[in-house]
Amino acid sequence: QYKADGLEQNLRSPACAFRQRVSGVDCKTYSIFASCLLANMGIRHYIRQIKQPSFRPDLYTHVYVIVPLNQETGDIKDGYFIIDGTTSNNREPIYTMAHDTEVNLPHYGLNAPTAKGKRKTIAT
Repeated sequence: QYKADGLEQNLRSPACAFRQRVSGVDCKTYSIFASCLLANMGIRHYIRQIKQPSFRPDLYTHVYVIVPLNQETGDIKDGYFIIDGTTSNNREPIYTMAHDTEVNLPHYGLNAPTAKGKRKTIAT
């Protein structure tokens, strides 16, 4: 269920997104959820932020995930799949500018607090 954030912008964890699936989450949370699943499956992907001509064209107002067809190189020029939880047809929205960030950095402690200087999670 899609539900836009209000004035406050919230970045929810996958666990929070699942819990709030009936009341709804926004495009950022959908993208975080999809990105976590893809990362855990070892699938290369990008987070795409876009400026839309129809809504606040001066700002990045929407985000979704793109998955390169060429998983070996990760080059999106070879084509890509779109994962956008806010559309029913999963077609790419019209945009005037896009900024793509490959999700390829190691992340530690996303599910629990970590001790300073440690890379192992304290709790599970």
